[in-house]
Amino acid sequence: MNKSKAKPKIHFDYPKNDEAITGPAYAARIEAEVPGTVEVSIDEGPWKPCRQAAGYWWYDLDCSKPGKHKAVARIRDGNRPITTGPRRFKTKGTRRAA
Repeated sequence: MNKSKAKPKIHFDYPKNDEAITGPAYAARIEAEVPGTVEVSIDEGPWKPCRQAAGYWWYDLDCSKPGKHKAVARIRDGNRPITTGPRRFKTKGTRRAA
């Protein structure tokens, strides 16, 4: 019998787990299969709203702080939030040109 894992109702497409982000700008892409508003928390910080475009939810990561980071996304499905597992990524600490 084929027991395939069901895809979660919300998950990170990008960054991939343990991805090294080398540029100054990066937009995390989240797919949500239920209606609602998606939010992201970076390094256990406050929940920040994502923007919706092209069928996905997007969050602009601040890549100016070098090191290892952890992102978690959530969406409210009725009465309770649905949360992703942690998505770990690394940044080099590159700043945008003024």
